[in-house]
Amino acid sequence: MSGATNLAMQNSFDDYGWFARPRPAVKWLLAAHGGAVAFQLACLWSGNGAWQRFVLLDTVTLKQGHAWEFITCLFLHSGPASFILGILMIWLFGNQLEYEVGPKRLAQIYFLGGVGGGMAWCVFDLLAWDVFHFLKFAPLYGTWGSVNAMVMAFIALSPESHFFLILPPFTLRARHMAMIMIAISVIFLLWGDTDQFASLGGMAAGWFLGRSLGAPWRLPSIRLPNLFRPKMPSLRVVKKEPLRPSSDADFMSEKIDPILDKIAQRGIQSLTREERRLLEDAKDRLP
Repeated sequence: MSGATNLAMQNSFDDYGWFARPRPAVKWLLAAHGGAVAFQLACLWSGNGAWQRFVLLDTVTLKQGHAWEFITCLFLHSGPASFILGILMIWLFGNQLEYEVGPKRLAQIYFLGGVGGGMAWCVFDLLAWDVFHFLKFAPLYGTWGSVNAMVMAFIALSPESHFFLILPPFTLRARHMAMIMIAISVIFLLWGDTDQFASLGGMAAGWFLGRSLGAPWRLPSIRLPNLFRPKMPSLRVVKKEPLRPSSDADFMSEKIDPILDKIAQRGIQSLTREERRLLEDAKDRLP
């Protein structure tokens, strides 16, 4: 195998690691969060708090027609810790999720999960105040509905993945991490943090998207009754023996290099089944 091919494969794998450079959709999300925080700091510096009535999610202003708050609240943070941790989660999990499903699907998960979390929060706010006259929720900073949706969608796609936690240092399965996230949100909710309704709603939306759409991201097919299903001609399956190039170097240059270029340009979700099989074959040939 040539040194150039070896380097190309290594660079391709490095581009999609946990701490890889941000992918295109993740870059836009990070830039949007940075711009939103700059806007918050400018408003705080001016001492004018009226901006919250137009960008934070609140059932009072929703009744006045501020439907855009479902989107604007997804980029706002309640403090420095929320901003730093949120940016880190978008970078880590967003990169992995975009590598699996592509930038358009990542954006769908982010916004659908955030809006789903905001709607869950609104339902409980209306129940607590308008119905039972018990408690009026504070306006919502909705970032964590979207962030938790991305994390849950990734976990739903790869439930057996492993995470290495630094504090405390141990390895954790993805599905166990999902349980811990839910438990933490419930605990904070019981302590009076009503924003956790949005977090739990985002988790549910992300889990649903990950499970129902799945890895080629299609809804489950509907089986038609035999009466309406057209008859298909019977086909005889012939097993095709894989072609073996004359050498490993020829195999890598002729078969694998174009696949790596395709991954770099369009993402791994664009590969066909045959191309994925060739990549697996290439792993066996590596020294």
